[in-house]
Amino acid sequence: QVPLTYRGAPLDGAEDALVCTMDHSVLGPRWIYDGCADPVGVRALATAVLTGGQEAGLDYDSGSGIEKRQPTVRVTGSGTPGAAVPAIDTVTAVDGPNATVIDAGALTVTVRRRVGGLLDATGETLRGTWRGQDEPVVLATVR
Repeated sequence: QVPLTYRGAPLDGAEDALVCTMDHSVLGPRWIYDGCADPVGVRALATAVLTGGQEAGLDYDSGSGIEKRQPTVRVTGSGTPGAAVPAIDTVTAVDGPNATVIDAGALTVTVRRRVGGLLDATGETLRGTWRGQDEPVVLATVR
């Protein structure tokens, strides 16, 4: 899995994590990064894990109004709603064979890159399910 971040300007020092650029029809140029190298993306992931967050709602504008769609992936953080999440200003990510370990100052965030690979689930977790994967699997941890 590759968490992505979507930015309105380049992220200084993250050239190696740039996945692509694209043009939004209204917003203009956008920069898409591997979220493991983006402090904003890492904080969003840590917040979901530590506060018991879930997947975002899927709303679709059909032209005749907003319609809600059922998500194809369900995720749940193991933390507690309202839990404190420290600020994250810089991150250092190290890729391993199955996961990326991110040093985010006060937190260590591990993102499982290969869902079938082994991952130490120490700390709070983000677990997910999808069609064909009914038993929740660990997608990320925060310690």
